[in-house]
Amino acid sequence: MSQTKTPNPAADDLKGKTKPKEVWSGRMDPDLLDKAKAVAYWTPGLTFSHLVETALRSYLDEWEKEHGKPEEPGGPLREGRPLIRRKLR
Repeated sequence: MSQTKTPNPAADDLKGKTKPKEVWSGRMDPDLLDKAKAVAYWTPGLTFSHLVETALRSYLDEWEKEHGKPEEPGGPLREGRPLIRRKLR
């Protein structure tokens, strides 16, 4: 039985890229995280980091098609969950 090599776009995207990567952290729905980890595990040559980077790039490309290129932020991004101001009784 002969094996055919399945194209791996994840590995092809990495060829020739030497830009240093940034480390970041965030919160995510646990079910979504588990699904992403499973996809990365079962896809030969795909890392979790590359899966997240590819998905984010795809989302941003679609966003830019609809809204145009975003302006640079005017300051630091908010961290964590936005606070809701409530009236004290």
